[in-house]
Amino acid sequence: MTSSDAQSWMAGWRALEERQLDELRKESPREKFQALAFLMASADLFELSQLESEDAIARARWARLQSLMLDR
Repeated sequence: MTSSDAQSWMAGWRALEERQLDELRKESPREKFQALAFLMASADLFELSQLESEDAIARARWARLQSLMLDR
């Protein structure tokens, strides 16, 4: 990936983030609550059995990255 490619990629993510923020600003509190209620009611549809082990792996990776950064 070239520097120009990376800048374009980041600009795309910034544009996406701004659009998401705009959409959230336009939503009423009722719409936000309905979306949250739907998500919470749907939790049983997701396979959560591996969540703890995946979480532990992710935490270990972050801890390793943090220790590498702090050792500098």
